[in-house]
Order: sequence, then structure tokens, then C-alpha cells
Amino acid sequence: MKIPVIKLKTIDSTNNYIAGVKENYRPQTFAVVAAEQTAGRGQEGNKWHSEPDKNLLFSVCVFPENLRADAQFMFNKTVSLSVVKALSEYVNNKISIKWPNDIYVEDKKISGILIEHSVRGASINDSVAGIGVNINQCEFLPSLPNPVSLKLLTSKDYKLVQCFDVFLKSFEMYYSKLMNCDWDSLNKEYLQYLYALNLVRKYKYKGNCITAQIIGTDVYGRLQLADHTGKIILCNFKEIEFLN
Repeated sequence: MKIPVIKLKTIDSTNNYIAGVKENYRPQTFAVVAAEQTAGRGQEGNKWHSEPDKNLLFSVCVFPENLRADAQFMFNKTVSLSVVKALSEYVNNKISIKWPNDIYVEDKKISGILIEHSVRGASINDSVAGIGVNINQCEFLPSLPNPVSLKLLTSKDYKLVQCFDVFLKSFEMYYSKLMNCDWDSLNKEYLQYLYALNLVRKYKYKGNCITAQIIGTDVYGRLQLADHTGKIILCNFKEIEFLN
């Protein structure tokens, strides 16, 4: 599958751009990549800050046939794993998926993902994955707690075009697994890379401090934790905060 790519110099958000043009491409998967985003978006209205021409800023739009609406988080896993696989081409450090949509190298954030679905009836009509990956940027806003880039990790400069090709090929491979219903493989690999899996840590859950360990995610994408008694806690986004 050769994914058509729309290349832009400056745009408010690649996800926003796709929203305006996706019907022209249906049912073909396509991507949009930009050198600069003036209003990049993250989860729950958060902003994605990036220096122009320094990082990868792109979105991929798919029109999955016969993918149920209640399987939305499988697409999340697909995208997350594709980013992990692509990054593994450049670094040997521990790469992990910090639920729900951040990619970490060691304990630092290198990538963020924003996924938006359109649902029709019981099926997904289309899905858009907006992905930002820190590549050559070395200075970040002080308000960002733990950013990192490939250049900071390796002291090398990277050609964004070549990096984009690596990420796109990785996405094609994992999306093919999703469409071929290789969900067991995706689930096992996702669990393998899940940040803080099985580690006893402190969290803030619905405003209260708890000690628990992450044991996985459920089919709806909720984070599963187990407290010291073995009680299972299911967390939606913004209900849980990592404290250490």
C-alpha cells in the first residue's frame, strides 16, 4: 500500500486540515505532513509545541472497513506501536507507551498522538491519527516537564523526509495487522511496551492518592490498575495522574 502524502509548509493543525479534505480521498488511506503547525493539538485541548522545520508533524487518515465502533482503542494501539517501532530504528533506549497517547524514551516524552474517530452506526467511519515526534529540536518550553528528542538522545541531526518515510512504513505494517484481524499480536505487543507495567507506584485517582500497579487496558481503552488488595481499578483519561 502506497500512502498518498500531502505536504504543507504551515498549517494550524494537520488533523484540522484532514477534516476538510478527507471526503475527497475516501476510501483511500492518506497522510498530511507539515513543516510547521501554528495550533497543534494534543489530548483534551492541550497544545503541541514544536519549532518549525525541526520535528515530524503529520496525520494519517484511514477508512477502516468493518471495524466496530467499540474497537476504537485497537486503532490507538496500532498507531502507538507504529511510532514505537519507527523510533526503535534510531535508539536502543527503552521505548514505552505511556497511556493513553504518549511515547516515552526512558522517562522522557518524545512523541504525542491525537486520535479522532468518526462513527457511523456501529462502525468506525474514519479515523485520523495526528502524530508529533521530536526529532531535531533541542530547546523546549519550560512548562513542558520532560521532553526529549532524537537529537538530544543521539547527538545526531536527522533528515525529516527520511524519518517520515520510516514512520509511514511502520504505520502501514501495523495497520495491515489491524485490518487482517491480527489483534492478539497487537494486544501482546502493546502490553509489552506499556509504560510502568506491573510496577508498584503512587497515583492520584479521582483526586485521591493511591498505591497500585498497572496491569493492562480493557477493550474500551481504560487503564487497568490493581491496588494492594488486588482490587481492579478502571481509569478513564484525566481520572489518573502519575505521581512518581
